[in-house]
Amino acid sequence: MRILAGLAFSVLTVSTALAADPVQDAGPSGTRFFGEAYLGGHVLFGNEQDEDFLVPMVDIGARVAGQYGAFGAQLDAEYSGFKLDWVRPEIDLGDADGSVTAIGFTGHATYNFGERLKAGAYLGYMRGGVSITDGVDFVDINLDSLVYGVEAIYQINENNWIEANVGLVDPRNFTVTSTMGFPMPSMPLDDISGFNVGAGYTHRFNPQWTATGKVNYTRLTAFDESVDFLSLKAIAAYQLETMPLVVSSSLGYTNISTGGESVDAFNIGARLTLKFGDSGNDAGGKLFSTRRALDGFF
Repeated sequence: MRILAGLAFSVLTVSTALAADPVQDAGPSGTRFFGEAYLGGHVLFGNEQDEDFLVPMVDIGARVAGQYGAFGAQLDAEYSGFKLDWVRPEIDLGDADGSVTAIGFTGHATYNFGERLKAGAYLGYMRGGVSITDGVDFVDINLDSLVYGVEAIYQINENNWIEANVGLVDPRNFTVTSTMGFPMPSMPLDDISGFNVGAGYTHRFNPQWTATGKVNYTRLTAFDESVDFLSLKAIAAYQLETMPLVVSSSLGYTNISTGGESVDAFNIGARLTLKFGDSGNDAGGKLFSTRRALDGFF
C-alpha cells in the first residue's frame, strides 16, 4: 500500500505546477462522452523446453469514458480467447469443443488537473478459464482475479503524452465445475499476492499516424516463491482520414521467470478500432489502458 500512497501523493503534488500550463487546441473540457470499440487478434509464439508453441487469439473490447467538469469515469470490457484445436489439433476431444478464454472488466474514477494531467483510480476483474463441452456435459476450470491501483496520463504537448500506473494483483478463487461426476469446491487463493507497474509513451507524428511503446512488470508471490512477468509492446496506428476508424499493428515480447528459469514469448497483432464521441486533444480526452492481471498474453 505504500507504493499506491506514494504515487497518489506525487500526482497531487505535481498537478499544482502543471495545471496552469494549457495544451494548445485542447478541445472540450466540460461535459463530454467518448470511447472506442475494437476487433482484432494476436498470435503468441515462442519455445519452451525445446518445444515450439503458437497460439492465435481473437480480441474484442470497448472502452467508454464520460466527463462532467473535472470529474469523470471510464468503463472497459474485453474478451480474448482461442479454441484448443487451433493450438493442439492432435488432441482428440471427440465431439467435444474446447476453448481458453479471458474476460475482463475495469472501472476507472478520474479527475482532470487542468488540461495536461489526468489522474485516476481503477478496479478491475478478470476471469481466465478452460472450457470443454459436447453440448450436454461440460468441464469448466476458472481463475478469478482482481486488480486495483492508481494511474495518470500527462500530456507533454499536443503530440506527446505518457501514461503510468501502479497497483496490486489479487488472485481470488480457483474453481472447477463439471457434470462429469467430479465436482470440486471453490479454492480461495489467499496465499497468492502480487503487484504491477506499467508505463507507456505515445508520439503523434501527424493527425493520422501515432506510435506507442509500453512496458509492464508484474510479480506474483506464493509461499515465499515468486514469478516475474515482464511485457514490452510497440504499437503503430493509422487514423483514416474520412472515417473514425483506426488500423493498428503491434509487436510484443514477454518474459516469465521463476527459480532461475525463464521462458520468452513474442506476439504480433492487428486491430481495427471504431472511435466515437468528442474527446478533444487534452489529457482528459485520452483513454486509460485496460488493466489486466497479466499483460502480454491476452
